[in-house]
Amino acid sequence: MARHGGTLEVAGRPGQSQQSPSSITQCYGPSAVAPGHALRADFIPLHHHLLPTHIVRLHAAFLAATLLAVPTAQGQSTLRSAPSTRATAEVLFSVPRPQGDTSPASAPLKVKIDYGQPHARGRAVAGALAADLDKVWRLGANNPTTLTTEVDLLIGGATVPKGTYVLWAETSAKGPWKLIVNSDPGGEHKPERDVIKVPLTTRTLATPIESLTISLVPGPDGAPRGDLRIIWGASEFTTTWALK
Repeated sequence: MARHGGTLEVAGRPGQSQQSPSSITQCYGPSAVAPGHALRADFIPLHHHLLPTHIVRLHAAFLAATLLAVPTAQGQSTLRSAPSTRATAEVLFSVPRPQGDTSPASAPLKVKIDYGQPHARGRAVAGALAADLDKVWRLGANNPTTLTTEVDLLIGGATVPKGTYVLWAETSAKGPWKLIVNSDPGGEHKPERDVIKVPLTTRTLATPIESLTISLVPGPDGAPRGDLRIIWGASEFTTTWALK
């Protein structure tokens, strides 16, 4: 396929009659284009039986009827953004090789937290929205907040074997919070599946944070340990993490 001036050339099969614009339009049909979309002439799909030999010239007037559709301004005006976003916190651990080993380096081991990130958007936040205080909260928006670790961990001094878990927070409007690591992947907290429940240290921030942020902060010396921090509004909740 090639474009020359205002025409497009499409290869055909030897001995076969040229495909007219009307026949190609009939094959692919304008009905394949969604309402509220304009058509662009960047690409025209070929018939499955066309092979390079003959040249079919399609005039520029037909190029406005191709299948590559792009939303018009009117179509885009109907799009809506989700009220929350998705975020991750991740720490990697390099795997040392024995001295003299020239084999390719192993992929680093990973600890990752994946969570729905709600935003205050003018609402009052005290670590969580008022409706999520004094209860067990999913620690995020929409889908469960997950912890995936490829190494055995200590979180708040308690053992979490490598695997995938769901994080919850036991919240309080006035008292301390607790972090829960649970082995059930569902969207409802099942206390019998709690792996650990550890207290969180609370600190009040001078400047409120608009979006829920969960961080795995490594120690300053590069050692495999650090802090797990949960921040939203003017509240910060912290516990420790370390390789076991």
